[in-house]
Amino acid sequence: MEIRKLSNPVIREDMEQILGRDLPWEEFRNRTVLVTGASGMIPSYVEYTMLGLNDRFGMGIRVLALVRNEEKARRIFGGILERDDIALIAQDVTEALSVEGPVDYIF
Repeated sequence: MEIRKLSNPVIREDMEQILGRDLPWEEFRNRTVLVTGASGMIPSYVEYTMLGLNDRFGMGIRVLALVRNEEKARRIFGGILERDDIALIAQDVTEALSVEGPVDYIF
């Protein structure tokens, strides 16, 4: 997901601004990030940011996108879900979650 390939120009500009910030991005290197409510506006920005860090800085972040409605999420994210560094998990947040490997951060 190169930023320039995002279809929405507002999100593209926002991602450029976010990724250009001097923040402790290194904390996410080679970590797994679980994003709940992933198809929502703010959680989707977390996902775009993590994927953008992978593209721009080779961070090796694994993104787990937890959604309630898989069909809606597939419409929102489209081709991004074909990437190896993001996995869509469709289930209710109140159900026990089983993922392979550790989860380092939950948003």
